[in-house]
Amino acid sequence: MASPTPEMSSRLLDLPPEVRNLIYKFAFEQPKPMRLRCPSQRRLRPSRPSKEDARGLLDSCRMVRSEAITLYYSLNALVFRSESDALAFMSDSDIHPLIRPSLTHIAVDFGDTTDADAILKDHISLVDCCVGSLPRLRALETRFYARTLDACASSHFRTLAMAFDGLDVDLNTPPSPRSPRSSPRHSRQSSVSSSGSSSRSSSPLSTCSSYCWELEAAPAPAPDMSAYQAEVFEQYCFTPSAAVAFAGSKLKFSVAASSEQYPGVKRDKLICYNLRMGVDGIANALGPAKDAVKQRISRIGLLPRPLSDMYDDAIDGGFHRRVRSTIASCARIDVGVS
Repeated sequence: MASPTPEMSSRLLDLPPEVRNLIYKFAFEQPKPMRLRCPSQRRLRPSRPSKEDARGLLDSCRMVRSEAITLYYSLNALVFRSESDALAFMSDSDIHPLIRPSLTHIAVDFGDTTDADAILKDHISLVDCCVGSLPRLRALETRFYARTLDACASSHFRTLAMAFDGLDVDLNTPPSPRSPRSSPRHSRQSSVSSSGSSSRSSSPLSTCSSYCWELEAAPAPAPDMSAYQAEVFEQYCFTPSAAVAFAGSKLKFSVAASSEQYPGVKRDKLICYNLRMGVDGIANALGPAKDAVKQRISRIGLLPRPLSDMYDDAIDGGFHRRVRSTIASCARIDVGVS
């Protein structure tokens, strides 16, 4: 990428910076979130943009890249396939130094819940890294899912759902207020009420004092939940630095479960669990459960049907007879239990 020279003048660079920023913003707002490669493919970089992708504008020259790269990454959500991919991208020393400070939206799709402990640890590591080190972070999304007919995945899914539901309740439920104590304000009110009505009506000073008391009795503002939320985060094994950063960022924590019928198998659904730490007004990058089913099928295809369904379909085809004849032909059958 070469710097512009007098022989290579650009009409874009001749415009005022305010006008160029408006053009960059119009060109960089993508309808779909930007997805990144995994670290095994050379480097962890954005996939090669198409001709219609405005990301190629960053490769036009150094001046455009330096003044537009922060705007591009602040307007687009980055979707990773795993927690390790996200951490590898943010710790990569070869990426542009302005990328990480400008990130505002991170999303990680954890996939199937085959190990609840591992996903919990990955969530903690992701929150510790993103909330504490990304100054402009406005949304952090994660998702895991399971099929209802997969007993192992469903068991891990329920374990994770219970853990994050508990965190959601503890974060969004204010602590119980303390019992009211007697204060000079209450004693003052009692003394004023015990005095005669004629004296209050005759003295303008008493009228002023009652008016001031009405102002003092106005509802108090909502208490600050920052210290309480930081304490809750530490109780759920998050580091103190991440807990304080989350409490100070004013991000809201919320969970939402959704399901979609899985095609090809009866009584089977794909259950998605979406976690979100973010501010209001930012659209979700991971999408609903219906999109997760489509992505799953396009990536790995339809999984085989359960063995019970195959067994029922094979009854009319002589399955029992073949099994009995096979067992009858065996001279010895050893059964081991471990």
